[in-house]
Amino acid sequence: MLWCFGILGGYDIKIRNAPYQVNYGDVCGGALIHKKWALTSAHCGSDHDFIRIGSSYRLRGPKVMILSHTLHPKFGHQHKFDYDVQLLKLFRGLYLSKLVSPITISRGECGDNIYVSGWGYPKEKGEYQETLQQAKMELVSMEECQQVEQSWYNHTLTTRMFCAGGWSQDACQMLEAIDDDD
Repeated sequence: MLWCFGILGGYDIKIRNAPYQVNYGDVCGGALIHKKWALTSAHCGSDHDFIRIGSSYRLRGPKVMILSHTLHPKFGHQHKFDYDVQLLKLFRGLYLSKLVSPITISRGECGDNIYVSGWGYPKEKGEYQETLQQAKMELVSMEECQQVEQSWYNHTLTTRMFCAGGWSQDACQMLEAIDDDD
C-alpha cells in the first residue's frame, strides 16, 4: 500500500490565491474559517500547538498559537474517515488581509469541479512540497465512488462525505499501489 499525503498533479500557487490556507503543526493543512478559528482533519491529531498562516511556503509563515482543539465527538466511531473534522480556536484574532482571510463556505453549489490546496507529496516517493499547491478536481458521484474496491470506500461512505479526483489530479490520504506482480 502507498501512503500519500498531498496534492497530486497540482501546481504552485501564491498564498493570495488561497489566503485561507493554514499549515497545522507543519504536517497537516487546514482552512481559516474565522479570524479566531481554523478547521483541519481530526486524523491529524490534537498534539500540535500552532498553525502557520500567510505564506506560500510550508515552514515560513508566522506561527499562531492554538488555544483549544475540538475534535468531532463521533470521529472514529464507525468509519475511520467519518466526522474527520477538528476545530482549532486561536489564542488571538488574526489581522485579515489579502494573504490571510477566511474561506468562503459553499452552500453546496460546487458545479462539476472543486479546487483543493495544500502541501505534501506530489507523487509516490516524491519530495515533500514546500510551496503551496493547488489542483482542480472533478466531483465523482457517490454511486460511482461507493463501487471503488477499497475498504475505506466500498459501500462505507456516508452522507457527510463527497468524492472527487481522477487519474491526473487528486488530494489524497491513501492510495493503493499497483502490485508489480500483476
